[in-house]
Amino acid sequence: TVVSAVSFKSNGAEYYGFYSRSIGFHQMDVYFVIDANGAIAKMDAKQFIFEEEYFNNFAGMDASAYKAGFEGLTTDTFTGEQAVIATATKTSDAMKQSTTDAFAAFNSIKGGAQ
Repeated sequence: TVVSAVSFKSNGAEYYGFYSRSIGFHQMDVYFVIDANGAIAKMDAKQFIFEEEYFNNFAGMDASAYKAGFEGLTTDTFTGEQAVIATATKTSDAMKQSTTDAFAAFNSIKGGAQ
């Protein structure tokens, strides 16, 4: 699902950015910044819950806390549970796939692909 990748430096540290387009309830645009050690430094998405006006149980979702829950995760510590958005199965699956694919792309770039 990763459709583009970039590398960049910020304050002397090396980072890799990944843009993923996975299918959830709709197509999701997910962005990851992974540091040189393979840990997620930042994750964001254009939208986590699509057509939220029809799904009242998501009105109280804390998107900031959800995004922060990805920070520091690595291939070894990401279990998929971090991607779960309660009762949003397709969205959760899309987030899990995007995260897994971002790590795979990072490992490929860094020469650790299996």
